[in-house]
Amino acid sequence: MLEAIRIRKAGYAVRIKMNEFVSRYNTIFGAKAKKFFSTDSPIKEQCLKILEGSLPKEEGVTATW
Repeated sequence: MLEAIRIRKAGYAVRIKMNEFVSRYNTIFGAKAKKFFSTDSPIKEQCLKILEGSLPKEEGVTATW
């Protein structure tokens, strides 16, 4: 994170590609990540799921956060 701040201060934009973002941050959803982050759904929708911190509700499953 500090490296990104240093690069931005130097005037360079730091942006990662959407597919890299999904592969890096989908792990916050644990075991359910494989089910909801497949190649079948558009990458933009996957990014939005991560940013919103929500997944589709499953019967009998409650959020732990």
